Amino acid sequence: MGRPKGLPKTGGRVKGSGNLLTSSVRDSLVATYHAIGSDEGFAKWATTERSEFYKLWAKMLPADINNNNLGSVTFTWQGSNDPPQQ
Repeated sequence: MGRPKGLPKTGGRVKGSGNLLTSSVRDSLVATYHAIGSDEGFAKWATTERSEFYKLWAKMLPADINNNNLGSVTFTWQGSNDPPQQ
């Protein structure tokens, strides 16, 4: 049963505070990115692990990417290596 109407909210997370798990995971990913050689290492990994790269890339797209008002989405490969071949 929920709290009765009119009773002030107590406990829980402060409105607007960040998700600690998300921050921790983000920090770990950044550390790993630097450990594998930053852009060059990431590009090398992406060329050998294409399906994993595209899974990760797709998760980084905005949630409303399917909105018809956005038009088409273009992926541009910027790196010293050639883009992964399908």
